[in-house]
Amino acid sequence: MSALLKAGLIKRQSGGYSISSLGKIVYDVQVIIGKALEDYWKLAAIDSVQHLPEIGLNKIIEVLVESPEIKESLLRGHRVRTDNNNSNSRGGGGGMAKKYAFS
Repeated sequence: MSALLKAGLIKRQSGGYSISSLGKIVYDVQVIIGKALEDYWKLAAIDSVQHLPEIGLNKIIEVLVESPEIKESLLRGHRVRTDNNNSNSRGGGGGMAKKYAFS
């Protein structure tokens, strides 16, 4: 409990403890990560067809992914990647998409 308090995930109240706003966000993200792990192979399949036209890839995402949060994230991420690769009009980006590395 001490570590959760220190991290700001819970807070003390008169009757005990309750989850903080940060704690609610962290919990929701943890749930989404769990859903993504359950759909690992679907997500890998989506990654394997990244060369498709945007409309085709969006349709595959719509069909394969059930979670609205994950679906929205994938669709949003795809649009950002497409915009960055096809246009330098945002300035400063050099047309490069953000890349994330996990180890």
